[in-house]
Amino acid sequence: MRLVMPQEAVIDAFRPLIRDGAALVEVQIHLQKALKSLRDVAPDTFAQAATDMAKDALPRADSAGLAPCHLVDVHASHLLARTPSEARLDAQG
Repeated sequence: MRLVMPQEAVIDAFRPLIRDGAALVEVQIHLQKALKSLRDVAPDTFAQAATDMAKDALPRADSAGLAPCHLVDVHASHLLARTPSEARLDAQG
């Protein structure tokens, strides 16, 4: 039996939800929260995969036709879900 890598597990679990729920603000917000929780529970295992998937969700939401006020909410949930080190890197440029 082949071992499933963390990146593959996150992709398999979340990509269909991100794709199919792109136009649903509630789905997008809860995905950001779930990915943050996964990263917080097992940072050594899932931090990179969850961070990458959270970033990948944003362009799908942006192009899904959400109302501008809902896009603000999705992006805000992504910003709140970032780690302190990610926030510092963004602030540095």
